[in-house]
Amino acid sequence: MSRARPLSLLAGRLLAVALMLMTGPALAASDLDRWFDGDLTPWLTETLATHPRFKGETVRVTVFDGEDEHPRPDLLSADLAAGLETALSGQSGLRVAWKPAPPDFRPGSTASELHCRPPEESYLIVVDTTRIRGQQVRVRVRVLDLGERSWVSGATRQWSGPLQARENGRLETSGVRDDLRGQRGLPFTAGQEDLLAAGLARNVACALLAHPADRPSLWVGAHKMESGVQSVATLVSQYLSRLGLVRRATSEAKADLVMNGERHVLGEGLAQVWIGLAPGQSVDEMPSIRASAYATTSPSDRSPAPSPIQPGPAALGEVRFVLLKRRCAGGSCESPLQPALQVRNVGIQRLEILMVLGDGRLQRLDSQRCGPGPVAADGNLVHVPLPSTPGDERLMVFAIGAKTTRAADALAAGIATVPANCDPMRLQDAAARARLRALQRDLDDFADQIVWRGLRTPSPDDIRMAGSP
Repeated sequence: MSRARPLSLLAGRLLAVALMLMTGPALAASDLDRWFDGDLTPWLTETLATHPRFKGETVRVTVFDGEDEHPRPDLLSADLAAGLETALSGQSGLRVAWKPAPPDFRPGSTASELHCRPPEESYLIVVDTTRIRGQQVRVRVRVLDLGERSWVSGATRQWSGPLQARENGRLETSGVRDDLRGQRGLPFTAGQEDLLAAGLARNVACALLAHPADRPSLWVGAHKMESGVQSVATLVSQYLSRLGLVRRATSEAKADLVMNGERHVLGEGLAQVWIGLAPGQSVDEMPSIRASAYATTSPSDRSPAPSPIQPGPAALGEVRFVLLKRRCAGGSCESPLQPALQVRNVGIQRLEILMVLGDGRLQRLDSQRCGPGPVAADGNLVHVPLPSTPGDERLMVFAIGAKTTRAADALAAGIATVPANCDPMRLQDAAARARLRALQRDLDDFADQIVWRGLRTPSPDDIRMAGSP
């Protein structure tokens, strides 16, 4: 095994692999692809364009879990929904709901940029995917009438059959619907206090815009809040001020509005955070406003997990694909096996994994958010679970290690700009190349403190159990 190489070669190697994939032959169409292109899409576009019930109505495509939208959809369903949305958007005469961007409270933002109108869609095109038995999977697409809250009779298409290996990997991997962040099924976590505040500020701002008052003065009653809620409330007030909706009061007694905040712990690491605005002491005509969102409270969410890598002379050693026994409740698990990356190292402050997939996509492995975290086999050996079976669609995997704390911080910030393996966002072609070059620029100052190793996916027969010689 050659020595770990410095960062200066990493971006070039990644770019070469990505370019090869992006210019290589396309993946063979699967049975599901043929159904999607030959049956589902033509049927849906014709139905929406010609049926009197749907003509002129606005629709939106989404993924369901049971009877509601799924905040963590599997990536196969997310891919199908995105494909349907693209197909429908390209058809003249069809109205596809516009998805408003998340609130942005950068300098120069104005209240006019907020999207405060109620949802405009009349129908939802709903995708749901279920494993029915063995390797058999059912994909179902239905139409939901939002006004009647009922499924439209006859507006259903369904496919069932086995998936290709790459499709199975997508089905077994969950994504994240950031537009549903703050719901019970997808609470805000530690480190997302600014996003939590932005979501709450948007709801409060829309309520303020519905009131005729011109820039009321606002006082934040920080002394009545616990520290975590206080920081969120302070951010909310600053966002509202940046939009020009409020001005800072000189005292609580002179305030038109007083902001308060509460947190209600619900158990199992979950809480509701409330931000409220109430009229000031001498004001009657101001509105009372309340907004809430879910957030986590567990200790593991409030502080980063300790690194399983032991301190010592920094070095990145052997990297290889292995199979781990999955943990099962109530007994040992011999099957199925979990593919993993085995990394032998000493003293690496931070370990990150980048993957270049067979279709040219660039992703980072986010084990903490998207799946099980690293498992330390001994002091210098780390097993990092991978999202799907090696050999299916992954071509190259890169283990990147930072030797010092400063380099680790820079690596974490730079790598965060690459989509995680459970994100539905795709990064490929020119976007992937540009992101790699940006990552190299971000880390150039730490070239001697960051080392890496690249590993090409072996055939399944060459992958051994962890710990085997």
